[in-house]
Amino acid sequence: MKSLLIIQPNNIKIQECEIFAKERGLNTAYVHNLESAIDAIKVNSYRFILVSLELTNNCPIEIIRAIRDFEIANQKIPAQVLTIGQTEMLNQNQIKQFNVIGQIRYSKMT
Repeated sequence: MKSLLIIQPNNIKIQECEIFAKERGLNTAYVHNLESAIDAIKVNSYRFILVSLELTNNCPIEIIRAIRDFEIANQKIPAQVLTIGQTEMLNQNQIKQFNVIGQIRYSKMT
């Protein structure tokens, strides 16, 4: 079964993440920082990685960079990375640089 890694603040549940996973029949794992994200991709292969741009404990761009660097160094098939944010979005250069396939904007947290 396909799987999804969601990297989001640990005290926020973003309904759009749940909807994204459910609509695609994805097994979902949650982590809350850079270190746990890298630990997760060391032991599992994820089809999708959804990174919240609302993270405050780590820079979301640094998390994406670290994931891509790990994939290259370990010859892993790159995951399809998406971002999700309430107000923040990546710019076109960042999207291209990190091969981000899409961005989701949400309006309120639940």
